[in-house]
Amino acid sequence: MIMNILLWILIAVGIIHLVRRLFAGPKTDPSTTSETSRAVEILKERYARGEITAEEFQTMQSHLR
Repeated sequence: MIMNILLWILIAVGIIHLVRRLFAGPKTDPSTTSETSRAVEILKERYARGEITAEEFQTMQSHLR
């Protein structure tokens, strides 16, 4: 009898935990992170093509992060 009650309590706790994880918002803003990553990638491409100098690259990269 006690094992049956404990089993149902465990199932209820598991369901509550699952629902909270499914409906919890993200811890960080993924759009900001992906936008920054893309900006850094573009900056690397410009540096690789020789459009900007190493100093400009470092300055711009520090502003993005």
